[in-house]
Amino acid sequence: MTTTRTTTRTAAWAFLLTSIVVSVAMVPSAASGVVLPDPSRGEASSTAAAASHLGPPFKVATYNSLFASHTDGRNPRRAQFPHSTVRTRRTVKLFRRSGIDIAGLQELERSARRKFRSLAPEYRIFDASNKAVVWRMDDFTFIEGHTIRTRTYHGRLARTPVVTLRQRATGQHLVVMSVHNPADVRGPAEALRDEATQQELAEVLRYRHTADPVPVVVLGDMNARATFFCAFTESGDMHAAAGGSHVNGVCDAPSFNKGIDWIMGSSDVAFSRFKDAYSTRLATDHPLITAVARITP
Repeated sequence: MTTTRTTTRTAAWAFLLTSIVVSVAMVPSAASGVVLPDPSRGEASSTAAAASHLGPPFKVATYNSLFASHTDGRNPRRAQFPHSTVRTRRTVKLFRRSGIDIAGLQELERSARRKFRSLAPEYRIFDASNKAVVWRMDDFTFIEGHTIRTRTYHGRLARTPVVTLRQRATGQHLVVMSVHNPADVRGPAEALRDEATQQELAEVLRYRHTADPVPVVVLGDMNARATFFCAFTESGDMHAAAGGSHVNGVCDAPSFNKGIDWIMGSSDVAFSRFKDAYSTRLATDHPLITAVARITP
């Protein structure tokens, strides 16, 4: 770990913890999750006791890295973007500068995945079908990984990675899924997206509807706005880092810049400091979406 990164992360977490102690009342989302007050938006409250029951903070992200095959070779489809090697270097710098602990990546092809591994040995990767979950090894340890299959373009089956991690500081287990549901670029795909969303939710609820529920974070490019949010929060156990509500059958999806890349958490994962405005400096055609997460008891 570099001195620059350590100093930056220490200062960031010190600011976050101070702001929570000063203003900690949790604003519940309608999906039974919690979103912590964000001091940068002037949100404040007075229940400081709640802070002591939250686990240590960690930063989560979702990031569509743009297929290497779209920018590499003689006649790249997306010639306005640099070669994937250049873009991967920029991605690693962005992850380090932003203090990312856990991320879901999409469109991460083999060449870019190899480059990421060589440039960022502090992260471990569990990948499947150009999707990956990555985590910082000094914060989390690997427990188990597997995949689920959902239909993508033209009905083909694609694998979605699901990883169980253990937070080193607390021993708490956390399940993380990286999702990429099909867009309409190869024809109408709404039915495929809806089907995939239900399969992904079923996998989440498998960890939730037990005697000892495990916290879950779902990260990904869902290629949908309200239709995804409303379907994923209908059960009452998932909420979005971006906010929104779903109460008594009335769904109010949050609105943010691109609006199709989501950070979702189960009701025992609290979010704060949601951000979707990172400039990726032509590393990809998507923003880096981040939030600070803490596991509640």
